Amino acid sequence: MTVRVVFVLTLIVLTAPVFGAASGLNLMPTADVLEKGTAAVETERAGEQFHMFTSKESALLMQLGLGKDIEIGYDDYSDGKTFGAWNVKLAVAWRNGFPAAAIGVQNVGNGIKPQPYAVGHIPFVCGRLHAGLIGINGSTHPMFGYDRSLNERLMFQADYIEGDENAGSLGLSFNLSSSIGITAAYIRNNVGPDRDNCLLTLSWYPSIF
Repeated sequence: MTVRVVFVLTLIVLTAPVFGAASGLNLMPTADVLEKGTAAVETERAGEQFHMFTSKESALLMQLGLGKDIEIGYDDYSDGKTFGAWNVKLAVAWRNGFPAAAIGVQNVGNGIKPQPYAVGHIPFVCGRLHAGLIGINGSTHPMFGYDRSLNERLMFQADYIEGDENAGSLGLSFNLSSSIGITAAYIRNNVGPDRDNCLLTLSWYPSIF
């Protein structure tokens, strides 16, 4: 735990102005790829409405852009027990100089099943419409998303992943500064007795090299 805290504090000290967001929506990955040398460090808390700060579900998410079209990351999750998972994403198509389609895999680690995916986006109603497929526990699930900038700092984002173990969401992402952002989202699980949840994410976007 001490190593993780020192790592996060070091990244904050090294932070340079980088406007943007981590390369995903509330739940689903997108075709966006972090620029070379840019990192996203996020601390995340999830739980039932009005009980999220007493929930045991939390995560530390770390992503790093390695080049024009590739990023790699490591996520440290805790829901009463702790486990880690790697992920990697490769942009395979571009539009106006920016990634428009990507393939990747997430949830790579000991004792867990990897989740390969393909995703892309197109301009749609003053924003972007995202769509793709993701493999979870041997089944392929469609996923859809939408994001739209409301002003220089505020973005609306929504997404949905099909499947009993998945969910949909509505959220707002706000840039507190050029390198710090916060996202709050309402999560609706597809099935189960406790379907209404919240997600709160605090993000740093440091420039590493």
